[in-house]
Amino acid sequence: LDDLVASTSSVFMGLTVGCARCHDHKYDPIPTKDYYRLQAVFSPFKKTNRVLVSKAEELAWKARNKEIDALVKPWKVRVAAVEKPHRDKLLAEKVAFHFKLAEDSGALKGKDPEAYRTELVKRFAKDVNLQEEEIGPLLSPDETTARKELQEEIKKINKTRPKPLPAVMAVSDDPKPAKTFLLIRGDFSQKGEEVQPGLPSVLAGEENLAPVKRRLQLAEWIASPDNPLTARVAVNRIWQYHFGKGLVRTPSDYGVTGDHPSHPELLDWLATEFVRRGWSWKAMHRLMLSSNAYKQASRYDVQAAAKDPENRLFWRHNSHRIEAEILRDSILAVSGKLNPEMFGPGIFPHIDPAIINTGSRPRWPLDAKEGPEVWRRSVYIFVKRSVILPLIEVFDCPATTMPAPTRSTSTIAPQALALMNNEFVLEQAGYFADRLTREAGSDCHKQIVRAFEIALNRQPNVREIEWAEGFLKSQTAGYTQRRQEQPEVAALRDFCHALFNLNEFLYTD
Repeated sequence: LDDLVASTSSVFMGLTVGCARCHDHKYDPIPTKDYYRLQAVFSPFKKTNRVLVSKAEELAWKARNKEIDALVKPWKVRVAAVEKPHRDKLLAEKVAFHFKLAEDSGALKGKDPEAYRTELVKRFAKDVNLQEEEIGPLLSPDETTARKELQEEIKKINKTRPKPLPAVMAVSDDPKPAKTFLLIRGDFSQKGEEVQPGLPSVLAGEENLAPVKRRLQLAEWIASPDNPLTARVAVNRIWQYHFGKGLVRTPSDYGVTGDHPSHPELLDWLATEFVRRGWSWKAMHRLMLSSNAYKQASRYDVQAAAKDPENRLFWRHNSHRIEAEILRDSILAVSGKLNPEMFGPGIFPHIDPAIINTGSRPRWPLDAKEGPEVWRRSVYIFVKRSVILPLIEVFDCPATTMPAPTRSTSTIAPQALALMNNEFVLEQAGYFADRLTREAGSDCHKQIVRAFEIALNRQPNVREIEWAEGFLKSQTAGYTQRRQEQPEVAALRDFCHALFNLNEFLYTD
């Protein structure tokens, strides 16, 4: 509930309401009571999965899966029989470890040792889960063969299962939500007065919301044209995406300690336009991208820099690196391998198993492979909090454990090393070379021109053509000397790889 209140208020309204959980806000006019009134809005909150088919279809799907479960069960029993000695051994080791721990720490004092041991056995009996990489070394060759044969039979049966029903993660309301109380100093054990669902009093007054459809009322108020904050927060975020910095540089804090807008009149006008244009994000993207401010060159001016060194007044374009996910998408688009498929479940690109094993369960698929089915836009990559796709993580993808109002932009050696050595980047460089051969033929000059057009959206100049031709000639000679098969193809791949490493490819200018 605390996450819901803090995220909703900062993301949509630019208010740090979460600071009022334990005491009245130190700087902004948000009393503790307002925090708990907002928490009461979410108190009926329940997570649910809502299937998008009729009840009859859902019942038929469940019945078919039940039949398959019955077919699989005897095979699973036989697998369990193979694993049982090893499970028993791990269980015994775990119980012995925790029993010794309790013994050494004095936790056994006054307890019956055997009763405590029995309690540990019960507690851990269902907790000894053997992963594939854990059980392998424990099995004998005969056990490994027998277990693999049994698992193959299970796979054959499972292939006959119907596809998962289309469903969405949804939220419903508990018809009888618990009461909400103001907690003294934020301590759940110290209940104060009961509070009713309501909105921040400084913006909407002291009136309570109706007890039914609380979240709907909050949503309607947030998205109301009369709300003084929502439109400003939204257009500032859009501006931030395109210019690197927002008109307000603390996009989730418009309070006293937050940043003052560099152009308050512009912010107000953009907010008004946003509402007037039907809250259309596309309309605001179009408006900003066609503005003179966005069309500014990034050239440095000594006189302007002396007056405005931080470029708060946007006298030039702030050169900034594209976001981590967009970098991966750009590489795929340039190589010609970007899969435009939309919607559906998340994707699992290949990650080295050694990295996956550092995370918690359930784990990223160890056999995940690169291919057209995972070469979709990075927005579809499955988000696992403990393990992020390395190429994306190294380029400042924020931690997924909390909202990130802005992204840091670091320049560190592992980024260059990732672009030089990452398997995905190397593979896509090869596909880019294949694309050039298809579209420009074997003519070296045409390949160079086409490569610049695709990767950098411009024609190369004379100096760049000379450099590229010299590079291709040198690489081809080196590969020929080392008796590499198809040296011209290998050299072209290296050239494409070099383009992926250019600052011009990574930065908007």
